[in-house]
Amino acid sequence: MHRESEREATGRTPGPPHGPSAFRRWLGQWLERDKVRFVCGAVLGMALLLSAVSFATFDGHATAFGPPLGADFAGFYAAGTLLNEYPPDQLYNFEVQNRTYHRILPGAPSVEKLPYVYPPFFSLLFRPLALLPYAWAYAVWLSLSVSLCLAALALMRTGLAAIPRGEWATILLLALSFEPVVLECWFGGQTSAFGLLALALALYFERRRRPEGTGLALALCLYKPPLLLLLLPMLVVARRWRVLLGFVVGASALAGVSLLAVGWNGCLAYPRLLTGFSRLSMGGQPGFPTWKFVDLSSFFKMLLGGPSLLVWVLLAVSAAVALPFLAHAWWRLDRAGDDHRKLVWAGTLTATLVLNLYVGVYDTVVVVLGALLTTDVLCGPERSIGRALGPTLKTFLVLLYLVPWFSQHVARATGFQPYTLVLAAFGAYQFVLARRSAQAKACATTIVGRKNPK
Repeated sequence: MHRESEREATGRTPGPPHGPSAFRRWLGQWLERDKVRFVCGAVLGMALLLSAVSFATFDGHATAFGPPLGADFAGFYAAGTLLNEYPPDQLYNFEVQNRTYHRILPGAPSVEKLPYVYPPFFSLLFRPLALLPYAWAYAVWLSLSVSLCLAALALMRTGLAAIPRGEWATILLLALSFEPVVLECWFGGQTSAFGLLALALALYFERRRRPEGTGLALALCLYKPPLLLLLLPMLVVARRWRVLLGFVVGASALAGVSLLAVGWNGCLAYPRLLTGFSRLSMGGQPGFPTWKFVDLSSFFKMLLGGPSLLVWVLLAVSAAVALPFLAHAWWRLDRAGDDHRKLVWAGTLTATLVLNLYVGVYDTVVVVLGALLTTDVLCGPERSIGRALGPTLKTFLVLLYLVPWFSQHVARATGFQPYTLVLAAFGAYQFVLARRSAQAKACATTIVGRKNPK
């Protein structure tokens, strides 16, 4: 009644109520299942409509919206075309790449470049696609990306028993309508669905205590090495030697595939290309879309107006503050129970997106895996998302879902990337939960020991 009277008196819809209890009620009302599903369904429906318009209006150069069909997919298609038409050791020849790209999209501005900077083994995915007309190839790639995302979610569902079955339809809608998935990965033609599936597969083997399988799955993440920047140190500190063995075997196999694909010269050109591209991205070159990145390096460069010594100092300080806490959690990875293990994996996945040198918005699709692991732990024995998830996690989930929709615009206009701070705070929250879980496990062990003395 009071809020209705406020509306009548002021002529305005009142904002969120004040006080923790009132905020929880207000948040709960907005996160009702039907409302969430409606919003997600509307996003996906609009995405399907825009996709249909893009295909219908693509004239071989661009769509009605301006960019070419599939946006960044053109770079991958060009790599496949290059391998089909040129000697394989030319894969990382920027001049040949650029010439092939502009032949595929002759209407693209002459200054526009989209270099292929992925490892040789990954380029084999695009050779058969490049045999198709461009629009058909993108349609196949789009279907493949959707399938990879669905497969990743299916793998996660098999091991997260605490999340009620009835909630997985909502989770599916939330994940598929997540901006980094629907806009960056699907419409933007990016490859992040591959990394999402690789990490979901690693977590699948992790839950089933099959360490070699975990390592083999992680080796697939070599398609984008920054994804492994914290995961490999975690395995070393946690003394996960069998996982590391599986990783080495998988990496060796992929190296062999790369050698067969492009030969010695092509393989040797890849690290040289990475070095050059790293200088380009770290140097803040004009035209480089720094606003599309969420790592701390990009965050500080945008905030301070470009690369500088202060950027490196801030990166070093951030790492010096965060890494001891991460290392402590990693050391206890297998010593504090399943919940602690899940939360450390979740926090490390999230931290990888921030404590890094090169992570695009599209790569943040992996935060979905961390959010699912965290949700599963907090659901625990209650088997009810509504009762188990407190306002803190709900607030983080809302921010993770909403902020990417406007963060790039804010970053481009102001030099401030809000999504980086959301990810950093969420990662810290996950590690706090992991520490509490370890402490609870230690207390429970102590109590049992006192009740059952030797």
